[in-house]
Amino acid sequence: MKVVGVIGGGAAGLCATRHILANDMVPVVWEKSSKVGGTWVYTPQSGMDDFGYPIHSSMYKSLTTNLPKEIMEFINYPFPSGESSFVHHTEVQKYLESYAQHYKLYPHIKFGHYVEEVKPVMKKEGPPAWEVTITIIESNKTYTTTCDALLVCNGHYSVPKIPHIKDIEKFQGRQSHSHDYREPSSYEGCTVVVLGAGSSGLDIAHELSSTAKEVFLSHNQPVPIPSELPHNVRQVRGVVSALRNGFVFGDGSSAEADVILYCTGKKTNFVLYW
Repeated sequence: MKVVGVIGGGAAGLCATRHILANDMVPVVWEKSSKVGGTWVYTPQSGMDDFGYPIHSSMYKSLTTNLPKEIMEFINYPFPSGESSFVHHTEVQKYLESYAQHYKLYPHIKFGHYVEEVKPVMKKEGPPAWEVTITIIESNKTYTTTCDALLVCNGHYSVPKIPHIKDIEKFQGRQSHSHDYREPSSYEGCTVVVLGAGSSGLDIAHELSSTAKEVFLSHNQPVPIPSELPHNVRQVRGVVSALRNGFVFGDGSSAEADVILYCTGKKTNFVLYW
């Protein structure tokens, strides 16, 4: 039987594994974390994990989906019924764990395994095989195996996109990205510039208002965005330059700030291993 390697045990990797089994092939899934779920695996940590690997997930503690669960579910495997279509991220995580259990995927998943490198193995005839080098994270031991086919399901929205801001090196405050945001307590009493007013920017600005002294929601969308915002959230044009203790905005105004939080999306990042 053909062996198919799958890099990643998130939604795409689980779905792929189900269909590999359904087509009488043998899947081998390498998953860096200790759980299925990929980006839906929440951790209060940010930056690097305990083993020095970049944290993949951008989940923050209060996040709920911005898509209805009815259009997120797999065919023939619905979300549990409930009043809300927009569910907390823990419900999505439970759904993916249930999916893996239902389709008996767990025996095929190697948790704590990080794929270091992939190389094609050319044949005289037919498609290449694939040589895969993997590190077992806990023991730091590396081994190499071969599979007949390979699916890269490691996601492509885990690398923060940070725009260049003129004179940003002068800014003496804190810089962070929504990828590393988890909850608002560390911003208590701060004046925060939230750069970007997409889904994350609006959601995080609203949440920060509960602890921050003031939030400047900085963006280049039509002003004002027709959303009801807390009293200490002020909409301003996009940041054009940095000062030692704040920022200058696109309308010529400026403000002092302790923190800039980039809600500017992720780089589209498809990992290539060879």
